[in-house]
Amino acid sequence: MRCAACGWFAGDILAVAGEGNGDMTPRVIRIRCKCENWNRCARCGGPLADGRLSAYEYDVALGKVLYRAAYSGLGHQYDHGAAPSRVVQPRVRALP
Repeated sequence: MRCAACGWFAGDILAVAGEGNGDMTPRVIRIRCKCENWNRCARCGGPLADGRLSAYEYDVALGKVLYRAAYSGLGHQYDHGAAPSRVVQPRVRALP
């Protein structure tokens, strides 16, 4: 079913032919929509990727379930001109 807010497919599917990560064990996997992407950059507050990290999504063009690995968010580059979403003070501990 499509998400009413973003239009991406979302919901649970029965994966029996290795959908997502190639695992042939029958299992239920949750397909995440764009609205469920809560992975944000600590500096700019922007999303780290188009979809949620470490989650399954349905690619309409390919007609397949894909897995978005967590490391795919490492390519995020924040806008250097944007103000930080919050100011975080580093925690400093005195050495003995």
